[in-house]
Amino acid sequence: MKKINCLICVLLLFSACKKTETDQGFYSAGYEYFPVNIGHQLIYQVDSIVYDDFNGSVDTFTYQCKELITDTFRGINGNLNQRLEWYYRQHDTDEWEFYHAGFSTLTVYTAEVTQQNEKIIRLIFPVNNSSSWNGYAYTTFTDKPQFYYDDIGDSYPGVNELFINTITVVEQNDSNLIELMKRDRIYAPYIGMVYSRNDSLNTQFDSGGQPKINGLRLRYKLSSYVK
Repeated sequence: MKKINCLICVLLLFSACKKTETDQGFYSAGYEYFPVNIGHQLIYQVDSIVYDDFNGSVDTFTYQCKELITDTFRGINGNLNQRLEWYYRQHDTDEWEFYHAGFSTLTVYTAEVTQQNEKIIRLIFPVNNSSSWNGYAYTTFTDKPQFYYDDIGDSYPGVNELFINTITVVEQNDSNLIELMKRDRIYAPYIGMVYSRNDSLNTQFDSGGQPKINGLRLRYKLSSYVK
């Protein structure tokens, strides 16, 4: 099977409990949004649009991504980590193709994912509207927008079900005359990330005043999961 040549899925998660349809609880700390149990599995429908103004092309890619917690291990600092494995395929009938492995770490104050040798702080605790943080504190990423929480307690209409008591993490929200940079993720309790958006677009105009668009629009939408 051909390797899918774009875009990496990065996400994370914790939980040992199950959520019911009547669950309307308020999660004061927020650890429920980051499951860490072995066997936790998330499958996403991935849609991407690549704009290439140089070639005048717009290419659309659709495929699936699976994230699976397969094991736990202690790090050199004594923290308990969860081994994460990512797989890709183009269609439901295709075999999953292993892409790479990483790990997640849940601490008292942070939820972190390490992938391709870069650790990103996806969540901080407790979850509240006044919290903001540098999610790229451990990386070489030079442009470091502040992450912050938004829409705490909202519902998200997913592909196959309505997720309640969700939170949104805004990772970047920059827009001007020459670029559009928007990244955010929605998390549901006991499940983890149910949606993500990544828009990275150059939106300048040519000498004739016509818009030129280069870059990527990427969406991850949770289609199924095993808690």
